[in-house]
Amino acid sequence: MACVLLLSLILILALGTHYSAGLSDVFSRAAEHDRIEFFNFDPNPTTRHSVFSVIIGGFFYWTSMFCTNQASVQKCMSLKSLKTAKHALYFSLLGLIAVFLMNFYTGLMTFAHYSDCDPLAAGQITAPDQLLPFYVMDVFGHIKFMAGIFVAGIFAASLGTVAAALNSLAAVTCEDLLVFGMELKIPTGKGALYAKWMSLGFGLVSFGLVFVVERLGGILQATLTLNGLIGGVTLGLFSLGIFFRRANSKGAMIGGIVSLVLVIAVGVLAQLNNGPTAPLPSSVEGCNATLSLDGRLHSGAFAYDIEPADDAVSLALQHHVDDGTVTHLLSIATKDGWNGQGMEQNFYR
Repeated sequence: MACVLLLSLILILALGTHYSAGLSDVFSRAAEHDRIEFFNFDPNPTTRHSVFSVIIGGFFYWTSMFCTNQASVQKCMSLKSLKTAKHALYFSLLGLIAVFLMNFYTGLMTFAHYSDCDPLAAGQITAPDQLLPFYVMDVFGHIKFMAGIFVAGIFAASLGTVAAALNSLAAVTCEDLLVFGMELKIPTGKGALYAKWMSLGFGLVSFGLVFVVERLGGILQATLTLNGLIGGVTLGLFSLGIFFRRANSKGAMIGGIVSLVLVIAVGVLAQLNNGPTAPLPSSVEGCNATLSLDGRLHSGAFAYDIEPADDAVSLALQHHVDDGTVTHLLSIATKDGWNGQGMEQNFYR
């Protein structure tokens, strides 16, 4: 799955460099439109991206994801030694940096391609999450295998994450809740079977939540917010056990529940009180003009008239309704030297 993901990312970068813009053009257009910001030392904690929020917030976020996340801990515990686990973390860290660098450049390359025509502002897409799929289909759609590899890369990334999350959730439910929490005895040899059925159940619940998540707006921001809320609690619990020998399970449970309630309250209030982040300015000056028509209209009811006069051509688009009325939709006048016959030959009936 990792190879498929890397293949899709590398192909997007290589083909994007060929069809959209080279390295120098990408960074020049990004700098021209103020899309690159390295040294923002604003101390305001509410600033979305600054040196302090990225370094301090990123440190705690990725520490929780690598060191205290149940999926990561379970993978490290399955290795044969602590040395092997450390090497695995080092390699995963290098892979994460490489993937992030490719993702950052992909974003800049996509912006360079649409710097004069924002698809979101032009109405070609309805959400920011649709920008990269739209770019792939718009620029690489004529390449037969590209769409399939792109979709395969998405599935490879999601399946790896979802599979690890479902397995860790099933393991936690069996060991921590059923065996130690509720003191249920699982027959010998049945633990793996129970875990598989629990993974199936959690997978069905996750599939049902897809229809809820799609209405939350940006999926990336929702994921980062949720991981930040839960990851802070787990990082605090691990830190409690590492630095304080007098800590016990009762205190850790009470502290974990209280902290979870507090961070959820802070996160919900922040989402309710904070308005949407103002997007950076974009342009639609380079977009081709399009006409969006009501779905109730049918093509057979349209007609156009071409009237050449004094070296100018006038084109009128009309819609004929069933009751006999005529609605004037569009008129164009041009002095490009076309005559009426030439204009008619360049229009589809």
